[in-house]
Amino acid sequence: MQIVGTYCPPYGFESQPTILASINSKIAEASPDLLFVGLGAPKQEKWIAANYLHLGIPISVGIGVSFELVSNMVKRSPVWMQKVGLEWLFRLLTEPRRLWKRYIFGNPALIYLVIKQRLGLFNSQYGNIDCMNDNKITHKVK
Repeated sequence: MQIVGTYCPPYGFESQPTILASINSKIAEASPDLLFVGLGAPKQEKWIAANYLHLGIPISVGIGVSFELVSNMVKRSPVWMQKVGLEWLFRLLTEPRRLWKRYIFGNPALIYLVIKQRLGLFNSQYGNIDCMNDNKITHKVK
């Protein structure tokens, strides 16, 4: 793997068109095959959705707090919590003011959408992505 660039934008960059254009220009110039975006949820997902098409990068991945975990800036949960999938609970307990809305409202909303998709009830104007059957994308014609 060859790392072709890194960038840490200033806070509030998403509302500054000149900074956004500069970021996109740097990414396009580096021309990566894989882009890791560590802005935290949901900012990184929104940024990826707004920019991936015109950047032309095959894969963009929102990695959240991963950089901070690897560099030991953020404490990880005890190993037993990691093994049983409760690291999110540890993070909620250590940062309740920042994370409570994400986990209390976001998790049930995600579960609802996953169930809705599994039942074949999820359709939007952009099409229906079926992740369980060869990632086929179907588009509605208006």
